[in-house]
Amino acid sequence: MLYNWIKIAFRNFAKNKIATTINVFGLTIGMLAIILSILYWKDELSYNQWNPYKNEVHQVIHDVGDKDGLWSTAVYPEGPTLKERFPEVTDYLYIEWQEGALIRKGNTSTYLYGLYPATSNFFEFFPFEFTEGSPNNALSDLQSIAISEKWKAQLFGEKNALGETIAIEDKNYIVKGVYKNEMGSAEQPDAVIPLDWDKTWEDYGDHWGMFASRLYIKLKPGSYSKELLERMEHETFYTKQAVPEAKREGISIEEYYEKYGETKIDLEPLHSMRLFSKGDGGNAGKGNLTIIYIQTGLAVLILILSCVNFINLTTANAMKRAKEVGIRKTLGAQRKNILLQFMLEVTFLCVFALILALVFAEILLPYYNEYLNKAIKLEVYSLLGYIFLVLVIVILISGVFPSLYLSNFQPLKVLKGNFTRSKSGIWIRNTLMGVQFFISAFFFIGGIIVYLQVHYMMHRDLGFNPDQTVVVYMNNYNENRYNKYELIKQSFQNVSGIENISSGMRVPGYRYNNSSQLYYLDRITQATNCAMDFNFLDLLDINIQEGRALSAEISSDTIQNILVNESLLKELGITDPINTEVESGMNNQKFKIVGVVEDYFIEGFNNQIKPTIYFHWNTVDWQKNNLSAVLFKINPEQMETALKEIEKRWTTEIEPGYPFKYAFVDKQFAKTYLIYEKQKDIFFILTIVVILIASLGLFGLVSFIIEQRMKEISIRKVLGASPRDLVKMFSKNYLLIAAAAILCNLPITYYLMKRWLEDFVYRIDIPIWPFALAFIALLALTFIIIAVRTLYATNNKPTEYLKYE
Repeated sequence: MLYNWIKIAFRNFAKNKIATTINVFGLTIGMLAIILSILYWKDELSYNQWNPYKNEVHQVIHDVGDKDGLWSTAVYPEGPTLKERFPEVTDYLYIEWQEGALIRKGNTSTYLYGLYPATSNFFEFFPFEFTEGSPNNALSDLQSIAISEKWKAQLFGEKNALGETIAIEDKNYIVKGVYKNEMGSAEQPDAVIPLDWDKTWEDYGDHWGMFASRLYIKLKPGSYSKELLERMEHETFYTKQAVPEAKREGISIEEYYEKYGETKIDLEPLHSMRLFSKGDGGNAGKGNLTIIYIQTGLAVLILILSCVNFINLTTANAMKRAKEVGIRKTLGAQRKNILLQFMLEVTFLCVFALILALVFAEILLPYYNEYLNKAIKLEVYSLLGYIFLVLVIVILISGVFPSLYLSNFQPLKVLKGNFTRSKSGIWIRNTLMGVQFFISAFFFIGGIIVYLQVHYMMHRDLGFNPDQTVVVYMNNYNENRYNKYELIKQSFQNVSGIENISSGMRVPGYRYNNSSQLYYLDRITQATNCAMDFNFLDLLDINIQEGRALSAEISSDTIQNILVNESLLKELGITDPINTEVESGMNNQKFKIVGVVEDYFIEGFNNQIKPTIYFHWNTVDWQKNNLSAVLFKINPEQMETALKEIEKRWTTEIEPGYPFKYAFVDKQFAKTYLIYEKQKDIFFILTIVVILIASLGLFGLVSFIIEQRMKEISIRKVLGASPRDLVKMFSKNYLLIAAAAILCNLPITYYLMKRWLEDFVYRIDIPIWPFALAFIALLALTFIIIAVRTLYATNNKPTEYLKYE
């Protein structure tokens, strides 16, 4: 019996090539989208799951009233205070980020990335597997270092690294351990050196306002609670900072919070940091939950559309198999046998589509990884559970209704030839066809709106001119960076092609936040600091809206005069800014406003432009330590030769041994909306796929219906019906279905796209025309498909279908 079922199934597939091809194509695309989404989800959810302390370790983050969210840094006295005052806290870990360093081994020098200074208990919080040495003594003293296998391969090759000596910025370290770090982790260093905690505590142990390092704490299992957070806030920033400062100023706690704001603590468990962090997710960064939701949602919609196509085509094709079912029932076949036979056929198609989807996934995975900046691998054995679940769901969705429908045929009615006149199943097909149009309209309209928002970001007036501007970054180890910058100006000013040189802390696309509180009368704001050279704003063509720019010819411009941006004036309510005095939290220094800078974009369109003050490097002397970006305006005709000369002098005179890191400012800023360009690409690709699947489904369905009604068409032709009349007859019903489905879709799509746009502080207003275009375009496409298929059918001679009548 099973053999006969299989033989019948494959004969049916061969007989109905169009339907089989459309069904397999749709299911393959739908399963491919789901498989890629599962791979992405699985990779993101795997972060930190290897860590045995993932439930006990929490990152301490803070809400200090900053509009961009919570701060992921902490103050140095916070960890010891929490451990001392709360028995729930068993340990604390501080981590500093150093990006990279110049490593010397013997007579060779190499610049390597991923160096972490951390307290000596780092491997008690992140217990990476050691291949050499032991985590117990890997950071036992200030001369110890633990390195990853990546660093070992680069520095020592296959040689044992344990006990070897390397120099980092002229300080010697002994390798005490080598570890593996290829698994996803919130903190994934390639080398760890001990933080000099005694010196750090001596310098900053009483500083409750300097948020400089990451802080993790380890809690006793099950001890986390909101009540614990409230107690932590009271015992730290309230007791240690707010109360003493309020007493010193002679004001109440309420007045202190009104003036300076309240610092609140939050704890983020390690196991969920990657996707659900309110901060930045650790040094490894935070996963993009929005793009995951979008990709998964769209993949599910495509799979649903494919299943709808399958159901529609299968039920439409039922006419061809009605007599088969009738005869089998007459010969004694039970309904359950017919049901199982049809489910077997569906299973064959779904399994075949799944195999094709896995093959295409393997082919597309390198491009998918490049697109998402991932290193995902397709390991089928690790996906068996997910794949089986998807397969079962698709088989059930695609197969149950058609199988029930086909197995329900009445033998007497079918064999008497009355079945073709039955209206059974027509309303289901029409409803499912409406679902296809509904989904297609969503993708069509959504794709246009995403494109319009990205186009708006790419072409909006940014408030600065990035053309032919190159930014070169200095390394973090330079203690005399400002002196180096002065040397750069002297050394590079005569390089052919360089038209201007400057420096500043707020370079577009370079997210470097350095802020302090700023007071005006009874108002306060957290103002971003931008130390700069005199020509910084001029080099970027940033407008001075009111007053004047800073000048080297006015001595007070390096002592107390500053510029402010429009956002700061609004924040503090300053209406007559020129010569207005404000006070800064930077050493309680008083500044005089001499100019207003027009707001310009720095961090992209999903962040509010921050209140900012601009001052010369000499005005706040210690800010010179933050000088890291040097800008060069270069003649476009001499760009290549000028860059080569800059690199040559930089690597020989300025920072020998260090990598030469530069970026074009326009491309650097474009990275702030790169993720949204990816969302635009996803919508574009999937819109084409969805409309193609829906169009093929409509074509197949119309083909079956026309085949069933060829005698009717022939009779109408004989009686004088024109091709136009036949096209009208077949298209009218489907155009009405399409119109109703699209109209039902419009408010839902509007709501969803409005929610998506809320991620942007600066966004477009949703126009009407994409909705009108979708309505007209989809109806036109529907009409064209039906017209083409109907006109093809009308070319057949009526005698072919009426000669036996």
